[in-house]
Amino acid sequence: MADYYPLMARAVASLEEDSAEARDALYRRARETLAGQIADGAIRAREMVALDHAIEQVEGGAPPERAPVAPDGWRGHPAAVPVARLIVGVGVALVALVAVLMVILAVVGIVHYGLPFRLSRSVSAPFSETERAPYRQNGNGGFSPYWVAYIVTPDKDAADQATYVDLNGKRLGPYVDVSGVVAFGDGGKRIAFAAEKAGKWVVVVDGVEKYAQDALLWPLSSWSPTLEGNAFVPQTRAAELRFSPNGELLAYAARTADGKHAVFVNGAPGQGYDSIGAGLIFVAGRIKYYGVTAFKKIVEVHGNQALGPYDTSYETRMSPNGDHYVLWAKRAGKAVLVVDDKESELPGEVVDYAVGDDGVVAYAYKIADRYRARLGAADLPGDYDEIADIAISPDQKKLAFWARTGATWTLVAGDKTYSGYDGRFYYMSGSHRYAAMWSADSQHVAFYVREGDNGTMFLDGQKLPTAMRPPGVAVAAIVDHQGRPVGTTLMMGPQVDTAALVQAVMLRDKSQCEPFSTVLWGTALACVEKGAAASYMIVGDKREGPYRSIRSPLLIPADRKHYAYLVETEAGQQLVIDGRVRPHVYQALYRPAFDEEAAVIALLAVKDGKLLRVIEPLAAP
Repeated sequence: MADYYPLMARAVASLEEDSAEARDALYRRARETLAGQIADGAIRAREMVALDHAIEQVEGGAPPERAPVAPDGWRGHPAAVPVARLIVGVGVALVALVAVLMVILAVVGIVHYGLPFRLSRSVSAPFSETERAPYRQNGNGGFSPYWVAYIVTPDKDAADQATYVDLNGKRLGPYVDVSGVVAFGDGGKRIAFAAEKAGKWVVVVDGVEKYAQDALLWPLSSWSPTLEGNAFVPQTRAAELRFSPNGELLAYAARTADGKHAVFVNGAPGQGYDSIGAGLIFVAGRIKYYGVTAFKKIVEVHGNQALGPYDTSYETRMSPNGDHYVLWAKRAGKAVLVVDDKESELPGEVVDYAVGDDGVVAYAYKIADRYRARLGAADLPGDYDEIADIAISPDQKKLAFWARTGATWTLVAGDKTYSGYDGRFYYMSGSHRYAAMWSADSQHVAFYVREGDNGTMFLDGQKLPTAMRPPGVAVAAIVDHQGRPVGTTLMMGPQVDTAALVQAVMLRDKSQCEPFSTVLWGTALACVEKGAAASYMIVGDKREGPYRSIRSPLLIPADRKHYAYLVETEAGQQLVIDGRVRPHVYQALYRPAFDEEAAVIALLAVKDGKLLRVIEPLAAP
């Protein structure tokens, strides 16, 4: 019999209207089509039973128990598996029959080929727990819901001085050395690390020693090497491996046979250069980096496109969605702006720049000792003694930036100007700077200014009555425009949802949420409320709890249809999805990640000395 569940689940998910009547019509057509295609009565009866069983499974909201699951990395729900792989005990004719059925469904408008189907009706994988490895408290390595990689280094006096990697409980090695940074792709479903073996550096991908190089690029990196996140490795050299967002491509820089250096993508080398710059990124699905020629010139590379050479070039900045990039460079004394592989000469040097999700570019530039700002193809009114910290509005129609005239600073936001400040502040989280912050509707802007030696937050030019400080502990800091630390200091301070921050400021008299730790779920503000005896999660007008503690911020998938967070209860640590506490209890929970295609959330859990991969369906049980 054929397994019709993936087909029917996909067809139901693609219905324009998810109603009982629409589904009944779909099932009726499927039955009529199948019955009309099989001449043999015995086979027809058997296949009709299989189809009816699949329909029952779809209506029940759960896939069959025998749904295929990859042993070393859960790859998606059964609808993503080719139908031909789901045929059990039937001949080629029945494979063709299922294909015919799919074509007929497509003709009547039920299955839409070439388009991602909508999860209008959730088809989730069932709950599962799979042991990944014995739990090692504070063990170094790399961790995702799908892969557990412990790097095992030898004791000083051990007879075996080799290094090993225990990957999902399987020991790999021996190795002379292992780079401390482990790379993940496709939401943690792909893993890669670099290890030294037999005079080469091998790149191990998904547990397989796939590529071997004479030498790899080892830039300075900072990372947390433990599952618990209670250790930090600052500014240490490690091999740079970079997956594309979908996990299909893996890039790294290595030495070539002729002594040059190149970026390899899935083992294939690009153009050779004297050296390769650190900071490999993917933009619009293609690798982006720069190379240095024998004449010390810079070549900017994006996929197969090489731009330059330039005398010097500056940081590549991506749009929030990763589809566009902008940088600027100098060539023969002239400034050049590069946007999505296209060059244009500028009248002066660029001082700040950004690109939006639709490819709209903004930059500030200096000409004849004056500074101007441009959004898209037009200069904005006014010139200044200095411009800094530009921010494109979410609708990409406005620009906010700090501008100085004489000793006075002004915040320019679209057609509004707020002036008269002694100085400006920005909040740093990693390499990200937060200065002017737009609301989601692009109508309001919040910013931090210096008044004497004090920092104060303003909203649309109005001073807020209470001080608002970001969370965190020592290293990065709130600094003023001269780089002087002011106010609360931060260590790896959390990134800020700027639209949520502005909305929280706007609703400060109605909301209990502290702006710097607030996120948006739809239009609802969400934050953690910590009390002396209990903690609550605030989501809009809902107050969820009480819990002994809340172990994570609100986690939201890209489609923003669900939310989740980790809590500590009297029983132990548990997962909350859409306000419902799931019944499974663990000693600790780590690394939660949404898999929207499969309609699940995956995470690591500690239980009875074991590290488990847990799959929780998003749909309520």
